This record gives sequence, C-alpha cells and structure tokens, in this order.
Amino acid sequence: MSNDNAKINGNKDKRFERVILNVGGIKYETYRNTLTAFPETLLGTMFQERNQQILHPIDVENNEYFFDRNGRAFHYIMEFYRTGKPIWEDIFDRKNTHTTNYNNCIHDYVSEKELLIELDYFQIPIRTQIHTPPTLDDAVKVLEEFTEMMKYLIYEVQKLFRSQLIVHLPLFEFNYLSVRPDITSLQSLIAPFRYNGSAITHRYGPIIQNNLIEEFPGLNCTIAHENIGTSNNEVWVYSWRISAPLAFPQNEVIEKSVLKNSGIDLI
Repeated sequence: MSNDNAKINGNKDKRFERVILNVGGIKYETYRNTLTAFPETLLGTMFQERNQQILHPIDVENNEYFFDRNGRAFHYIMEFYRTGKPIWEDIFDRKNTHTTNYNNCIHDYVSEKELLIELDYFQIPIRTQIHTPPTLDDAVKVLEEFTEMMKYLIYEVQKLFRSQLIVHLPLFEFNYLSVRPDITSLQSLIAPFRYNGSAITHRYGPIIQNNLIEEFPGLNCTIAHENIGTSNNEVWVYSWRISAPLAFPQNEVIEKSVLKNSGIDLI
C-alpha cells in the first residue's frame, strides 16, 4: 500500500470527517458530507470546506460544535440529513404532539410549533423544494464523492483490524441499504447514497473498482447484481464485496508496541 494510504489516521478528506453536534446538550454524531449533501441548509453551508476558517468547535479534539437550540426537535432535522426524507410530516398532519426517545430517556411533546421554529433556524425545507436541472459539475461531484466514500469504508474497516466488507445498494427497496460489518460509522458513510448508489454502481462500477484496486494494492473487489430477497419477494441490489489488505504488516505493529519482546512468532 502506498504511504498515503498507510496513513489512515492522517489528513483525510474533510468531507468525510466525523462531526459532533451538541444541540441543547443532546449530542448527535455524523459525517461532514452527510450535512453538506444539503448545501441550501444552515449546516450544509456551514460545514462546506470553503468555510473551514469560520468554524469554532467547543472541543477541537473531538470536533464538537455547540448550538443553543432545541435538542429534542433536532432529532427530526438530523434524520432529514441522514435520509433526505421529511419524517416530521406526521406531526404536521396530525396537528398534535409526539413522544421521542433520546439516549434511552423519554422526552415528551415536540410540538409542531417547536419543530417549525427549529426548521426555520436551520433553514430546512419543509415541504416544497426548488428543483433545478442537473449540471455536469453536479454529476462529477457525486461520482467523486461516491468513490471517496468507498475508500473511506476501506479505511474504517482497516482501523477495526478487519478485512471483509460488503455493501448492498438497493435498486428500489431503499430500506435494504446495508453494510457489513454493521457498524454505525460505516452506515453513516453510505447513507447519503441510499437513493443513487445502485445507479452510480451500474454506470461507473468497473471504473471505480479499478480505481480502488490501484489505490489499495492487494485489494480484492467484486461487484454483483443480485437478488438478496426471495423468489416471492425479490430485492435487487448491487453488491460490493471487498477483501481489504491490512493497513500495516502484523510484525510492524508488534515492533512499535509494548508487545515487541513477547517472543511469539505470528502466523
């Protein structure tokens, strides 16, 4: 593996760094690109790379930012960023309150009024979105972000001392989006590609595959179009199956650790 790839804890693309949003004392952890996928919103604008200099985390080491806002209502806003869906519609339709659960604690009554105030503050579109035609730059950006996402999946797996990675990108049944190992950090990485990941793979998969193999010598990567459901309930996906090399040789890790004089030879 190249020196650049070996430095998996080094300077990674800012789009994929983890961010902790402390909203009224309730902490939400996500990735920067989950927020910037919606550049018309407050957080989507705030976390653009061009605005890095104006960011002021309260905890630099953990990249934590504090907002003196309604942390209970922010649950709905965070789910909008993760899924692209307005899950607050039931509140507006029922015209009542809703009970939510945060960190195993029950917080009652997120009202429509409370939520509207927070949606307005964070500049989240409520129902109507402005539709504009796609541009070539838009397409290039999405393709590059998907490719980088696949690389950072591999980095995360390497950090876990694992080698196997499976990603299912559904064609239609989007709830079947999945990644194995089933780990929150990996789920957050693939979430922005819930609706277009299969289409990107269909059109550009072999090119991305070659790029990954060049980037990670020793990588084994296959792509398959397959049914992960049953004959009566078909669920078609594009599956990425990746066997990644270790980030560092085992003996190198041992030699740099307190175990270097253990006298045991590794297989």
